[in-house]
Amino acid sequence: ENFSSTATTASTTAYNIVDYAGNTKTCPSVTVNVYVDNTAPTCTNSGDSSVWTIGNRVIYWGCSDAHSGCNTSYDGGSTTFTNSIRYTTIAATQSFSLSGSTDNTGGSGMSKSSYECTAAATHNATCNITIYDKAGNPENCGASPANRIDTNPPTGTVKINGGAGWTNSKSVTLTLNATDEETDVEQMCISNTTSCSSWETYATSKAWTLGSTPTVYVWFKDAAGNDSTRTSDSINIDIAAPTCGTFSPHTPAWKTTWQSQTFTFSGSKDEAGGSGLVPPETSCKTAAANGAVCEITIKDNAGNSTVCTSPKNRVDTIAPTCNYAGYTNSTILTVTCSDSNSGCKTSSGTISSTAKKVTLYDNAGNSCAIQCDYSKSGLITICYSAN
Repeated sequence: ENFSSTATTASTTAYNIVDYAGNTKTCPSVTVNVYVDNTAPTCTNSGDSSVWTIGNRVIYWGCSDAHSGCNTSYDGGSTTFTNSIRYTTIAATQSFSLSGSTDNTGGSGMSKSSYECTAAATHNATCNITIYDKAGNPENCGASPANRIDTNPPTGTVKINGGAGWTNSKSVTLTLNATDEETDVEQMCISNTTSCSSWETYATSKAWTLGSTPTVYVWFKDAAGNDSTRTSDSINIDIAAPTCGTFSPHTPAWKTTWQSQTFTFSGSKDEAGGSGLVPPETSCKTAAANGAVCEITIKDNAGNSTVCTSPKNRVDTIAPTCNYAGYTNSTILTVTCSDSNSGCKTSSGTISSTAKKVTLYDNAGNSCAIQCDYSKSGLITICYSAN
């Protein structure tokens, strides 16, 4: 018959056998080496990194077991990485190597020196590796480590003054917008020529001075070091202000009451080859005051402007002054006009026995009058205002 006993450590065991008649036989001692392993192996890996690279990265997986040793296998399943993975430079699939597995001292050794699991050549593809020791204890190493590869450059645009067609200054504002499928856009290079000479931290807005030609060139760089292709934007420069047209009437009529004056306006021009005029106002109205003016501001599409001022409104509500000297023993009297507003339309007049009254006018139509009385002998006796 067969007999058995249980041991958990290395030990020496002696056996006695007895038959049904009671006869006993002592068997020789037997030494048995017993190896017990109920501890799972340890997953090891190297080569993973949180730093982006534009080249391929090799990720190594390994198994460590201090007891029965590693007997590694893998499955073909997959889960999702927590880090982005790019496989665009890999022809078909990405292989993750499992190597460095060791058996414990005195063990039977590894059945294989290395293993691989293969992830599909797609974004965020992963593979899992499960390792076993010789006692059959499993350990799932989980998703393969981060393999941050980015060979795609960023893309972006630049706009001068928000995409405006014209500017009246070489000092402008650039609006920048860049994106990258994998990493962050970290740097930009701005130039007035087709050559990039200085990189700086990426920003979405930048004050800039245009060069001899009104074109700006920009490059972008992502965290992996990929440079974008050159992008650019241009704008037209117009620094000349437009020219005023004319107001009508050019010389308004005088008014004898407090009235405003309305002027029409036309004929403004921009320089040849300029940005063109923004349609201006076609009329303006002054205040009801003598000498009052109104203004119209004309602008071109580059933002240059000119203030155009109308002629003065003309209001005169005050009569002129009739002036005369002594008239004793005189038969005639000369009367002169003075006016500090619209001026005299009639400068003087003469009083005689046949025209005893003189009326003088200013340019607004206001008047003054002088009348004289005569004696029977034909001499002036008295003169007075006859308004």
